Amino acid sequence: MNQVETMMAVQKMQDYIEDHIYEEITLKNKEMMFIGKGKTLVRGIRTGGTSVLYYGTAYDPPAKLFAKFGIDLSSEVEELRSELPLGPLRDELLGPAAQKNRESAVNLGFAWGKLDKFIYQDLCAPGHFPDEALWNATRYVSDAVESGAVLLTCSEVTRVVVNGKQAIEVEATVQGERQKMYASQIVLSAGGLGTAQILQASKINKAGEGFFCDPITIVQDELGHYRKTNDTAAQKRTLRRIKCSYLFFLISPLI
Repeated sequence: MNQVETMMAVQKMQDYIEDHIYEEITLKNKEMMFIGKGKTLVRGIRTGGTSVLYYGTAYDPPAKLFAKFGIDLSSEVEELRSELPLGPLRDELLGPAAQKNRESAVNLGFAWGKLDKFIYQDLCAPGHFPDEALWNATRYVSDAVESGAVLLTCSEVTRVVVNGKQAIEVEATVQGERQKMYASQIVLSAGGLGTAQILQASKINKAGEGFFCDPITIVQDELGHYRKTNDTAAQKRTLRRIKCSYLFFLISPLI
């Protein structure tokens, strides 16, 4: 793309965010950051984290990457796959625009495939996706609270205090007041960015080195923009236009 086309693509992305995402769910301070031309980093700083904001797409953790560090997550992945509503959408649940995009991509020789989704498909029907059909991590929170856990909202963990190699204390600001909490076991799960920030504040200085953010191009279009044609060049122009419209860097939990 030339400079003018790039500027138009960025503007389309920003217009889409303002017209759609903000009206669906209000993003809080620091949850969305523009990090370059056409690139937006989104992370959820709220109960449920980014899973509340995402499109429900699921990826397995990269086994080879974790194996380099002697970590085997295969049993955990299988456990989650049996527990969560994971799987590609049934064909009848694909929207008309997605079907047209698939048709155009296949005609051009692209390997178009469906991704796994965190969706309770039994709750869905063609053209009908209720909010409760999309799984997110607040379900875990609800289960924990029902089992007696205490949920502290409007809180920010500042650091974890370590004695030797043992985490013994969490320092946090809870509803405007600084507090210290002690536990025999502490689980730090603040997401891809938040976890590294807390660890660095906890004197684990190398945390976050080699940070990886998976770039995701979101392909969206209105059905009216599609023109059924046998003209391959026209199909390429259509795909190029809609592909460049919205580019996000989405920080989501691994499966």
